[in-house]
Amino acid sequence: MQESIHPHVIEWRVPELIAPEEEFETLAEDPTIRSLEACAGELATMLGKLVRIEAAAFRTESVPEHYRQLVLEIVLELATNALLHGIETPPRRMARGKPAEAVLRVAAWRADSETGVSAFHLSFSDDGNGLDFDGIRARAVALGLADAPAAASLRNEHVALFLFRPGFSSSDAPANGSWIVSGLESVKRHVVDEFGGDLDVASSPGRSVLFNIVLPV
Repeated sequence: MQESIHPHVIEWRVPELIAPEEEFETLAEDPTIRSLEACAGELATMLGKLVRIEAAAFRTESVPEHYRQLVLEIVLELATNALLHGIETPPRRMARGKPAEAVLRVAAWRADSETGVSAFHLSFSDDGNGLDFDGIRARAVALGLADAPAAASLRNEHVALFLFRPGFSSSDAPANGSWIVSGLESVKRHVVDEFGGDLDVASSPGRSVLFNIVLPV
């Protein structure tokens, strides 16, 4: 795997560079958010789930023009995967002490590094069940990406890297709301391989998954 993919298993928090929680809002008039709401809403209805979109510091016109289509494709892919594999049904969420309605959060901003290099940042999170590391291990073994002893010995941080491997799919994903992700290979291919960016995934089991993407400007 590329070194610019950084998996973590952490307690979820809003990173310091993202707007504080109280600044997240619904931005229904933004074209990217509008497309995201339409896609997520339709899929959620099909799956019998409830979801809303919250955004912070996100305006499509602030996204570098050559990244706008990519950003749209990324947020739609991540939302689809969250609803298929991470977000629980309302009864299951309420049984776990969560609100029946799940939340997908997206933020975007530009920032300069300590060396003065400007970069575009995109953050996406869901408050679902987190990464299913045992499920990812089992799927990796089933796909021949690792043998059972090797998969069992891997730390969760390294297990998460399977999500970005070509051919990793979720055709056998459980229906109880656990992340076993399909489609992330394409996100990694565009962000890391094509544009030389960084891709970071963090998970708090049972609570959330957070993706941070950094693209050079």
